[in-house]
Amino acid sequence: MTEVGIVSLIAMIGWLVLVLGAYRAHRVGMQRTVVMALVWGSVFLFVTMIFTVIGW
Repeated sequence: MTEVGIVSLIAMIGWLVLVLGAYRAHRVGMQRTVVMALVWGSVFLFVTMIFTVIGW
């Protein structure tokens, strides 16, 4: 892995820590977290399916 790749990986981990900290600050319950994760996963799969069918 190049130096740029390592710096990018460290930056992504830092952003993930910030996002998780902000998310925990809202005190969202486990059930709501699972529902939101499933909804977002469905959205990404649906968009991927559309782009696959279109041929992009």
